[in-house]
Parts: sequence; C-alpha cells; structure tokens
Amino acid sequence: MALSLPFYGGELSAFSPSNSTMSEDTTAGTFNSSVSRCSIVGSARYAYAASPTWTAASPMWFHGVNLLAGRSGGGKPNNSCISFYNGSTLVAYLNVSDTPPDMFSWWQLTLYTLQTGVLTAISPVAYAPTNTFGSPALQIIDIKLTAGASGAVALYIGGNLVISASSLDHSGWSSGITSIRIPTLDDNNYGIVTGSNWSQIICDTVCTIGRVLLTDNFTNESATNTAWSTYGGGTKLTNVNEVILSDSTGITSSTTGQTDTFYQSGLSFGTYNILSRGVSARAGYYPTAPTQVQFVLRISSTNYLSGGVSVPNYYQAAFYAWGTNPASSTAWTPSTAASIEAGVQSLT
Repeated sequence: MALSLPFYGGELSAFSPSNSTMSEDTTAGTFNSSVSRCSIVGSARYAYAASPTWTAASPMWFHGVNLLAGRSGGGKPNNSCISFYNGSTLVAYLNVSDTPPDMFSWWQLTLYTLQTGVLTAISPVAYAPTNTFGSPALQIIDIKLTAGASGAVALYIGGNLVISASSLDHSGWSSGITSIRIPTLDDNNYGIVTGSNWSQIICDTVCTIGRVLLTDNFTNESATNTAWSTYGGGTKLTNVNEVILSDSTGITSSTTGQTDTFYQSGLSFGTYNILSRGVSARAGYYPTAPTQVQFVLRISSTNYLSGGVSVPNYYQAAFYAWGTNPASSTAWTPSTAASIEAGVQSLT
C-alpha cells in the first residue's frame, strides 16, 4: 500500500488544461456515474490536460477509465491517448490507431517508450473493445512503466495483460515519471477531432489494477471554516462544486490564514479499502499575496494542513493526498474517510 499516492484526479479541476477546448462531459455512458460526476474530454487538435508534477518514481502505475468514441463514417483516431513525462521530456505514450481490415471493431494499441534516446514502439497489439465501433464502451486501462537500464512496460485492459516487454534501455529517464498529459485524439490523415473521455485517473508506485476513484459531491459548507469569499457570482458551495468547470467563478481570500472547507452529507464508502484521501484545486493569485495555499482536511473539529503549495499568478492545478488518517496516523476506514471536510487555507 502506498503511503501517499503521487496523484489522482477525477475532474478537470485536478489538471491544468492547455486551453478552453479541454472540458468536462456529463453525457451518460462517458463515465461511471456511480463513482464519477463527469469525464474529461478535448474538442480541438493538440489540446491536452496536464497533471501537477510529483517526485519522480519508478515503477509508476497509471490507471484510468477511457472511452474512445472515434468518429462516425470511418476511421478511428491515430494519436497518443495518454503521455508520460520525466520533467519536460516525453518518455512514454500509448498510441491508438486503426487495425485493418475491420477498423470498425478493432483498435491497434502501441506503447512507445524512450529507449537509448529514441521513442521506440513496443510490439503493437490488436485489441477488440467490449463492443463495436459506433457503440463504444468504457475501457479500464492500467499501465506500468519501469525506468532505468533494465526497463519494462506492461499494459492491461480490464485487468488483462495485453502488452508486456522487459530488458528495455530506459536509462535516459532512470528517475522515473513525474507527470502525465491527457491529449485530445485526432485522425492524423484528416485532422478530425475524435472523442477520448477520461475519468478515475490514478498514478501510484504500486499496482493500480482494480482501483476505483470516487469524487466528492459537496452538499454543504463547513459550519466553522467559512472565511473565503465568493467571486464571479453564485455561492461558494456551487462555485467549488460546479460541473462543468469554469474559471470565471470560484472562491477567493485576500488574507493569510483564512480557511474554508466543504463536505458531502450522507457520503458512504461501504466496504471499500480506502488507500488515500486527497484534495485538488485550480488555484492562482492576483495581483499580490497570498501566493500559496495549504490543503485542509477537517476531522472531528480539528484542521489538518498540507505543506504550502505555491501557486502562480494564473490558474494551475494543485494537489495533495493523505495516505493515512492525519488524526490518528493509522489507515483510513470507510467511516472516517467519509466524515471529513475538505478545503483550502491561504498562506503568504
């Protein structure tokens, strides 16, 4: 069990989109509505959503639920659908392309990794999704990437191993993965944008197969932590809880040490084994300090704070996770994980 997951994000607020064409989709079937509120999707060529960075780690596991919808009338995308970085260097990506002769019901999946300085294809695999093109289904994807001179890769679809390779020279990125990007898919031949909806994204240093990411749906503001103000209209609760995400509304603080937290009434995690509790937000400052935030979990009338997270003078994703209950330094239980309030504190 990881003590603190490097990153997870179920909505666009956990990412820094390249432009306004990255958005959220609430269309039924593009995500699992029992655990998610939406999926993340792009609608223009070359757009992407980038995760915050974390300390480089290897092996690095990626988990996500994906819908590759393709386009009506022929052809599926031929492009990267998830990219992995070490710093600013692209070190691996998963490519999806057509597989003749039946390009309507088969995809060709190819993993590329940076080997001796060159992005090199691992043997591709033809993969039949759980139903045919035109009526796509959600696919659960897990990828394991091992850095170093004896590198390795593995791709799982629905928990089944479909690509595996070892003895790969990944010494050019021996420290591992530090961030991911979710690009928009397009058909390289025609420049036509195609759907690639993502949800339940988890990055960890241990196996992610079988994981589920649940996103809180805030219904109340704290009775105690209420110091931030609203901006752009609406209420604080609606602004921090909105789907579709909009940077034109939110909450703001002009004084250091102000705290605001929120919670979901009646939240239950049943018998889930809770690995981590986290908070993510798109944050920035203007025009002056406070220039940092601390993420907050409120448990049994006590606020527990993350370290300071610096934010720029524009919106950028920030994230923090607690791998154990900070009130007891023990593993989360479903009941304690469900009873928290989550939010932010301003910090000079």
